[in-house]
Amino acid sequence: PGSGGAPVPASITDPFLRHLLAGADVRTIKEVADGCKQLEKEQSEVEQLLVARASSTKRQLTHLLKLIEQHHHQKQEDTAHGEQQQQIVRLQAQVNHLVAQHRTLTAQLQASDDRWLEGQEQIKKLQNELADAEQELSNAQRKLFTIKSSNDMAAKEAPATPAAARAGSGTLATTAATPAPPAPVQADMAEELQEVQQLLQKRTAELDKERELHVKTSRELQEALARVTDEGLWVHNTRKYQAVVAEVDRLQELLAAQGRDVEAALRERDLADARAADKAGCAQREVQLLARLREQEVRWHSLATAKADVERARDELELQLQQERSRLGNHQTVAELHAMISSLKTVIELKEQEARLAKVPQSQVDAAALEVARARSALEAAEQQLARQRQTMAQHSADMEAAQAQEAAAKARVLDLQAFVDVLTVYCSDTRDAMELRISESTLRARIAELESALEGHELRARLAALEEKERQARSRADAAASEADLARRECSAAAQRVKDLGAQLAQARSECELYISEIETTSTAYDEMQVQNTRLLGQLTEKDEANNVLLAERIKVRHAQSRLEDALEAARADAQRLMQEVAGLRQAREEADAEAARMASEMVSVKEQMRAHAARVASLEQEVQRHEEAAASLNTQLQTAQKQLAQQQDSLAQAEERSNKDRSKRQRLEEESKSLASRVEKLRRANSGGAGGASGETVRELSEEVEAMRKLLNCNVCHERQKNVIITKCCHVFCEKCISKNLEARNRKCPGCGVGFGQADVKRFFYT
Repeated sequence: PGSGGAPVPASITDPFLRHLLAGADVRTIKEVADGCKQLEKEQSEVEQLLVARASSTKRQLTHLLKLIEQHHHQKQEDTAHGEQQQQIVRLQAQVNHLVAQHRTLTAQLQASDDRWLEGQEQIKKLQNELADAEQELSNAQRKLFTIKSSNDMAAKEAPATPAAARAGSGTLATTAATPAPPAPVQADMAEELQEVQQLLQKRTAELDKERELHVKTSRELQEALARVTDEGLWVHNTRKYQAVVAEVDRLQELLAAQGRDVEAALRERDLADARAADKAGCAQREVQLLARLREQEVRWHSLATAKADVERARDELELQLQQERSRLGNHQTVAELHAMISSLKTVIELKEQEARLAKVPQSQVDAAALEVARARSALEAAEQQLARQRQTMAQHSADMEAAQAQEAAAKARVLDLQAFVDVLTVYCSDTRDAMELRISESTLRARIAELESALEGHELRARLAALEEKERQARSRADAAASEADLARRECSAAAQRVKDLGAQLAQARSECELYISEIETTSTAYDEMQVQNTRLLGQLTEKDEANNVLLAERIKVRHAQSRLEDALEAARADAQRLMQEVAGLRQAREEADAEAARMASEMVSVKEQMRAHAARVASLEQEVQRHEEAAASLNTQLQTAQKQLAQQQDSLAQAEERSNKDRSKRQRLEEESKSLASRVEKLRRANSGGAGGASGETVRELSEEVEAMRKLLNCNVCHERQKNVIITKCCHVFCEKCISKNLEARNRKCPGCGVGFGQADVKRFFYT
């Protein structure tokens, strides 16, 4: 029974029915079991024998199907073997032989059924002929009744008896002295009786012949049943059946051995799968380690690139600092930078020593790489700012050089102007010219004061102070020249001519002085602008110092990042070396696993080929099993049809036997009647030959009694009053319609004569004519 269903009872022995009931509920199984028990109780002997034979055939087929199913379940586990195919072929031949035997038996059963049908047809034919004989007998009886009636009419003059009085109400009255019938009527009756006698003899001979055929058919049927009954024992006792059983046992042993071989192969396959899984795990770990190694190599290359970039940026910064130092002359800043660089170098060396002792985690390496990237971006920004500052310093340097050149030119001009003033003071005797010179001098002084105020706080103040000192000397010399001029006025008249000569020179000097003044104003304006530019340059220098400080801080940070990166690089190198060692070990393990995988692959190929061969054989076996199942299903269907036909034939046989018994009784009755008729004919002949009146009266009386008895036979056996007009087809007994209707209304549906049950459809109208 299937899982989840009730167990099938042991009383149900049919394996196919048990298979169908597997998984059914309790109620269905109980109903089927009760039906099987009822069928077993109602089975006849022939049906029991056929069912036993069918059960044995089903058991054999079930056993064969079980073997085929076992082989089907082990199709993935069997190995290639040539003897199995031969054994399967032999089993197939044996199965075909059994199927042929079954077909032969089915043909024999069909032939017996045909003979049975022929016997049934013959019995029906005999029944029809007997009915014809009965009809002819009834006609003869009517003729006899007519003769008796004519005899009664001839003897109407005779005195009537009490029996003759009752003849008018349905009975025939006879007298002791009745005249003989006429001679022609007796001759006709004798001829008819002779014809009836001949017909009865003919029908009797045919009935005897059919009886012999029926006995022969029954004997053949009994022999066939006995052969079917003994066939199971004969099959089991045959050498071929025992050889088949031994072959099946040997096949089972071979299948068991192959099952053990398959289990061993499965264990080896599981071991190979485990090895393949280990190999796959090693390959996966190798792939992971190679990926990590590639990542470490990429990080190492990135760190090396970052270190090279940082070193290059450091060299560029040092070069830029040296250029700035050479350009600005800031020895103190460069010394500080050198001191900071030396301290950074010592710190880097310490950090390198610390990094050799400890490994840097991956997160620190990532953070160092991020810091290197940040430092690189900051370094690029610092380089851009330094380039801008370089451009600004170059512009400032050019402006300062221009200012220095202008200052030198202004100094040269002042010296020239001072010399010119000295010359004028010495050689000028005109008071007006002296006044003008003084005014110009005061103007120059005011301008100088303004220049001093403008140049206050500038680095050229010392030079301006020197100029002022020279100017004071020039003033003192001018005062001395003024006093000398008063003294020399007198000498001026003498030198008037020379003054006239010098007038032109003075005019020229004035123009030059105006030019000088304009140049001085221009110089002062340029000086103011230069002062403003110097102030701006000082601010820029301050900003540059701050930027340099920031660059130094950034450089320190870069140094620290470089040290960390170098530590990370060392750690990455150590990890890479360790990973290389692991990869070498994994490669060796991979080579071993590849060799093992190649061996397992070859084994798997052979196993797959074997599995394909088994699959092909199993497919062919499945097709054969399917064909056998279909054949078994068709045989089962034929067997069920044969069982149904057998049941019908058994019913027909029972009915035929019953009818044959009735026919036998009828035949006996007809024989008795024929004997009585023969005796009557003999009596009539004697009466005709004798011619005596007393004998004729005795004969007429006997004939009247027989006619009365025949009339009683025509009346219903229940009421003895009405004539028979309906027949029960199951038992062929005849009664009047009223009595049968009473039985049907009272639901007493049994024949009053034999007690056989009947229905409304079994009652038919009956007519004597």
